[in-house]
Formats: sequence, C-alpha cells, structure tokens
Amino acid sequence: MTEPEKVLQPLCRELPEMPESPMVDEDGEELYRGFNGDISQSPLYVTDGHILLLASAIDPAFVITRNDDHYARKYATEEKIGVVWKPAEARDEVIADFIGATYDDDGARWIAFLRDGRGRVPVVNAYLLAFGLRAVRPDALTVDAASIKGQWFDTSVALRREGKLVGLLMSMKLSVNDFPQVDFHGEAVSLFNARQSK
Repeated sequence: MTEPEKVLQPLCRELPEMPESPMVDEDGEELYRGFNGDISQSPLYVTDGHILLLASAIDPAFVITRNDDHYARKYATEEKIGVVWKPAEARDEVIADFIGATYDDDGARWIAFLRDGRGRVPVVNAYLLAFGLRAVRPDALTVDAASIKGQWFDTSVALRREGKLVGLLMSMKLSVNDFPQVDFHGEAVSLFNARQSK
C-alpha cells in the first residue's frame, strides 16, 4: 500500500507590511518592527546589530531613530563595522531571489526565504528584509558564493543597488530542514513586488 503524497504548505508571496513611520512601544520609544534602533557610532552606517545599511543610500524620507542607550552601541564603531562591510564588498557572490515568507513553528517570527543561483536557501528575518528594502531600495540581493555551514548560511545577505553594496542582513541559523512542511519550489518574487506588498 502506497503512502498518500504529502501536500506541502505554500509560502506567502509577500513580505509583512512595513509601516510608513516607526511604531511607538510601551516605553514611548520609536522603532520599526524587527529593527531595534540604530546603534552605530559612525555617521556612515546605520545598524541594529542584525542589519547594516549605508547611511548615504537610505531614502531621505525613511526616518531611522538612534538607540543611544543600547549596551551594544559601544561595539558599533566605524572600525568594527568595516570588519564586516569591507569583505562583503569584495567577496565572490551569487544572486539570491526572494521566494516567500512564513511564520516559524511557534508563530512568533516572520521568516523570509531566498534561493540563490546554486539552489541554496538562506533564511532571514522577514521584517528586517522588508525594512532594508524600504530603506535602501536595492535592485538585487546576493550571498557569498562559498559561505555555508552544514545546512544554514553563516554569512550575510547583501543588498545591492546598481552593483553597489548598500546593506547587509544577517542570515538566521535556520535551514529548509527546519521547515519540512513548506514548499520551496515556487517562482521568485520581484523585489519591487515584495517591497510594495501590504
């Protein structure tokens, strides 16, 4: 007797909605969902420790607040940021496409999935990807051609505009193996459509 074919859950073809302006939390702090406030000491970059953006590439209408009180701010110096940024500018890369998003198992986090030209699937925070798309308007996403550990990427996803690096988003330590019920075979979604989704 043959087993019935397993029906895989399709990915949502849009990223979660990014509000036009920051939300205000219970302490009166302004923040975007997923983004913990800018902790960079350098005026050249904006970072919360999980996403790193080139300040000059940020849409002037996109307001980003600073988090001067965060303990990690003391580490976010221009020198330390350069240790991450400079190698990403020069690495061999592969184009990656957004293929969809879903909640993780406990429903607490939106997870976005990319698929690179080699069929590998990096996993990123969907709110941070939406944040980066709104802030710097990249026309391409790329990943390191070589950097993968086991089933998950130990690297960042580069946000590029006209070939120039305008942002980096850290991948999550998750892989397709953590989502056996999800179908990753769908067509890519254009960044414009992902960015414009509500």
